Amino acid sequence: MNSIFEIFKIGIGPSSSHTVAPMKAGKSFRDELLSHKKINKLTKIEITLQGSLAFTGKGHGTDEGIILGLNGQNPEQIDNKIKKSIINRTLKKKIIKLNTKYTVPFSIEKNIIFDYKTKTKTFSNVMIFSAFNKNKKILSKTYYSIGGGFIKQKNKKLEDTIHNFPYNFTSCKDMLKQCKKYKIKIHELMMKNERSLSSKVDVEKNIINIWKTMNNCIETGINGKGRLKGSLKIKKRANKIYNTLKKDRVKDPLKAMDWVSLYAIAVNEENANGGKVVTAPTNGAAGIIPAVVRYYLEFTRNGNTR
Repeated sequence: MNSIFEIFKIGIGPSSSHTVAPMKAGKSFRDELLSHKKINKLTKIEITLQGSLAFTGKGHGTDEGIILGLNGQNPEQIDNKIKKSIINRTLKKKIIKLNTKYTVPFSIEKNIIFDYKTKTKTFSNVMIFSAFNKNKKILSKTYYSIGGGFIKQKNKKLEDTIHNFPYNFTSCKDMLKQCKKYKIKIHELMMKNERSLSSKVDVEKNIINIWKTMNNCIETGINGKGRLKGSLKIKKRANKIYNTLKKDRVKDPLKAMDWVSLYAIAVNEENANGGKVVTAPTNGAAGIIPAVVRYYLEFTRNGNTR
């Protein structure tokens, strides 16, 4: 890991491996299908989930991630309103709109198969996408969710992403050694690595975009009421905690920690509800960094100054 953008990725909740990765796989299959010579003969799309995705996919929104991907959506670009609109359309009209030209019938109950019997071998999260003309298969691709929202396609090598960074390292210890050796700070080292990939303006723009997504997630979580999605019907806590804390915002150092906890809870609830979050490095840890940054901005002297 030599770039911060390998860790911080914008996606949707509740899971990077079970929601974001299936969405990416759906988008990848959709793109290949649209360029297929027999796209005009498409009558059905079927997805088989194996391994962990089969056993826990329903609770992790794997089916929704697949639907969004097949409808051409990217985790980085989708917002909560578009997501809700697409899911509702698919459930009500039972269709997938690959694009403005091609639409195919689709039912979550019939076209997504949760295969509990087949044992996985190389990877524990397997997705098999198939496209048919009636009963004849015209395209099939197998994808693996390999963690952190990343996917790998079967029989396809990962793109060669080796890059000669100014400061290559494989661990925090290695990074700190280089900081000491070259007499530079951590953020200076990382910026030089990022600058070898893109301009400083673009790096800062991407960082701000990540922070805005994190902060929006906090705000959405704080203002959210009701219960979380799922059969357990767990009541949201962030809004109640927020209303309690803002009534008693005294200058007590320990109070700041209550706010840190609130921010983390707000993000975690938004993540659990399938909202837009930043994986850091997974959705399960998505609340920590936003909470710390928000704490710094609000409770540290001159925290908002550049």
